[in-house]
Amino acid sequence: MTYLSTFYSISDALYFESMLKERGDVCKVIPVPRELSSSCGYAVTFSLDLSDEFDQLVNNHGIEMESLYEIRSSNHKTVYTRRSFS
Repeated sequence: MTYLSTFYSISDALYFESMLKERGDVCKVIPVPRELSSSCGYAVTFSLDLSDEFDQLVNNHGIEMESLYEIRSSNHKTVYTRRSFS
């Protein structure tokens, strides 16, 4: 599953990206899609199991994530579904 995270600051987005890359996860910093809004204007796309490990990664490193979305395609359109996180 592919996800998109928005952040309150670009520094949190870049820090999250660097932590994912250290783990060997595929991720990318992108401009926030027009359909969504964000404080800093940048988001990180990634594929990661949303388990306790994800919560620990975010919470134990002091990352302030604004929103989390699941990315899917439907009728040749990208659909963003907001997900909860702790």
